[in-house]
Amino acid sequence: MTTRRRLQRRLTNPAVLVLVGVLALAVLWVLAPCWERRTESFVRGASLSKAEAVQFRAAVAVMGAWLFFFGASVGSFLNVVVWRLPRGETLIWRPSRCPRCGSGIRPADNVPVFGWLKLRGRCRVCRTPISARYPIVELTMGLMFLGLAIPELFLGGVNLPMPRALRHDFGASKLLEIRGEFVALYAFHCILLSVLLSWVLIERDRQKVPFGYVFFVGLIGHLAPVIAAIVASIVDGEPANKSPRFTLYPIPALCIAMGGPNPWGWLRLLAEPLVGGLVGLTLGLHLLPASRGLSAKPRIPAALTSVGIYLGWQSATSIALLTSGALLFAALWRPAFLERWLLGFVLGAALIHLASWRLLANVGWWPGTTSSFLTLIAVCVIAFGLASFAGGIASARRPWTEA
Repeated sequence: MTTRRRLQRRLTNPAVLVLVGVLALAVLWVLAPCWERRTESFVRGASLSKAEAVQFRAAVAVMGAWLFFFGASVGSFLNVVVWRLPRGETLIWRPSRCPRCGSGIRPADNVPVFGWLKLRGRCRVCRTPISARYPIVELTMGLMFLGLAIPELFLGGVNLPMPRALRHDFGASKLLEIRGEFVALYAFHCILLSVLLSWVLIERDRQKVPFGYVFFVGLIGHLAPVIAAIVASIVDGEPANKSPRFTLYPIPALCIAMGGPNPWGWLRLLAEPLVGGLVGLTLGLHLLPASRGLSAKPRIPAALTSVGIYLGWQSATSIALLTSGALLFAALWRPAFLERWLLGFVLGAALIHLASWRLLANVGWWPGTTSSFLTLIAVCVIAFGLASFAGGIASARRPWTEA
């Protein structure tokens, strides 16, 4: 191959074209205030000049690119988890290799999304096609991390059901003033979304989610609130015997106003995930009829238990309602899709709930800040009815869909 053809092939590589296009769009977005008559920004209550707006957008672009790349790297690791963990293989010691020729993957070829584009979807050595699912998962996780960072980090937690005064106290009026509390909440929610996506992919491959994986996720969900509260107390210089000020649960499970007096003290940090997990498990068992007649063995109880541990029992009831409605719609529309992506409905409901958490929590009849356990009983009845209806429809229509 001549030097000219080699250079032309490198310049027309999909990874190079995508990278140049993304950089061009980012530069245009950063410099957009220079051509506008009035300055607009994502900063609440701030009046910025054009130069300050450009600097602010540049900082947002850099941080957004870093969060996207970090999320895509997590997606790359999830691809390894989904393939190896159900098969009992190690996640650390054995490097990634081509399943056909056994050649190791170079570090430059292992860059999320761009590595697959650079190789044009084929192994460098044997030219075996590489599944497009790997870059899709990486891209999905990158967009998920970036999309969640916009409301929870860049906009000061506008999606979280906190009182406005408390949200301004915690939140950031500027990008460089992001508080550690919101970083902890963001990381906590990203862990949950990553776990749910990995379970969706494992079930899609018709593999069993290992019990050790489920137990490890639940253990992290119980330990993280305690560790976060200890770190916040040390940073604030509070005495050890004082009730923790910070919690990873915007809506308390024990009817305690966030930021107000807490008679439960440190026991609250242990009760929050425990109550949420038990409620999530109960709701998951009520959704089991949706799997009736399906060959796959879903892990809806484990998924909703994890949701309750990480988001609280009110969020578990909200996500259970959204999931049961989506299951009924899928059963009426396409039962085969219900079988293949059963846990995907839980993940989709969790994304919708996180994006509109504050709006849903302020609805009087929806599980939120004013919910009681009577609401939980009503949700269990509704979820069981919808799931039973969806399972019956899917079981009745399955022979016709297979034919």
